[in-house]
Amino acid sequence: MLRFIPPFWSGHNKAGKRTCSAPLKKAVGSVFSVPTAVQKRPHTIPGAANDLLRKAVAFGDGDRAASVSRFGGEVRIEWKNLSVRRIAEAPLTEEDYANGIFRRCYAHLGCDAHRRRDGRTGRWTAWASHSYTLFPSAIVVEMIYGRFVARAEGIENFVPAPVTLEPLIEFPLSLLATA
Repeated sequence: MLRFIPPFWSGHNKAGKRTCSAPLKKAVGSVFSVPTAVQKRPHTIPGAANDLLRKAVAFGDGDRAASVSRFGGEVRIEWKNLSVRRIAEAPLTEEDYANGIFRRCYAHLGCDAHRRRDGRTGRWTAWASHSYTLFPSAIVVEMIYGRFVARAEGIENFVPAPVTLEPLIEFPLSLLATA
């Protein structure tokens, strides 16, 4: 038997319709913007997702994030506006309850664009208007015996990297040889 537990961040507006009190779109300083009341509670779904993501990705001052992928060698990746775009509540089974899992959510990740550093030439590829294929598209956050635990398949293969400052100026080698 599956049960639905309503999301904790939901509220109701004056018309009685459900609303989301935590805007989860913009990556500035934190992986996503959340109200101050939620930021003060580190043991929340957004807090657990944020902690896991920061173990794999470094966030710059602006809209940039960077990481190094260790799948088949080291590949440096940068994202524009990498953030949690949506949090969805997932149903639980009786077996989940028996194993101490009392809540499960999916924090869906998204970005405006990404680029990779070409290992042979040392140059950045053009910005692609989708996420990096090997990076997880969602983080699973579960409340296990009262504690939020986050996981994402494959995220252990990414480590934070410094964010590149724009504009990146690449000089032709012929100019460097004449200097």
